[in-house]
Amino acid sequence: MRAWLKEQGFEEGDLRSPKSYFHMHPMGYACGKGELNVCKWLHNHGAAPDITKANCFGTTPMYVACLKGHLSVCKWLFEVGAGADITKASNGGYTPMHIACQESHLSVCKWLFEVGAAADITKAINDGATPMYAACEKGHLSVCKWLLDVGAAAGITRAAHGCANLEQPLAHRQLTMRAGDGHGSAAVVVRLGDVRGRAHLEQPLAHP
Repeated sequence: MRAWLKEQGFEEGDLRSPKSYFHMHPMGYACGKGELNVCKWLHNHGAAPDITKANCFGTTPMYVACLKGHLSVCKWLFEVGAGADITKASNGGYTPMHIACQESHLSVCKWLFEVGAAADITKAINDGATPMYAACEKGHLSVCKWLLDVGAAAGITRAAHGCANLEQPLAHRQLTMRAGDGHGSAAVVVRLGDVRGRAHLEQPLAHP
């Protein structure tokens, strides 16, 4: 196990140092790689608290195991005390359910649904995208069908935060800036865009 950790770039004897992969400690790294035997060994040699330790992005070992579709690791984490993390969202609002749907890990999605994350099939991330949106965007038809079957029908017509959800059309939004040639500045009013998202300059730049 120590040889495997050394091959992955960790310092000899340091079982809890951060690693660039997901900016995580060895436990999180091993969970993301699906190395269940390494996870168990780490757990037995002082890294047990790290099964629930999130990185700077708010992602936990449970999250990265779901992201990569390692169901056996997910189940083990759940059994040894990381059960609460099945619904813990990252800083961006991504839940394990969302990321599993996005990456088409249907077996993980079903397991999460069964063990307590059923409500997350309709939970949107910070930009408004739902698991249904993510699955459709990636072309994962089997996940889309499953989400529909288990109660996420509303996600079929829900848009993420974008042009469709703006409170007013882009063409009606304006931004006032100041620009110039280095010797002064001039006020410029810019429309942020039309229905095709193009920006327009309503008056040319002028020197004062």
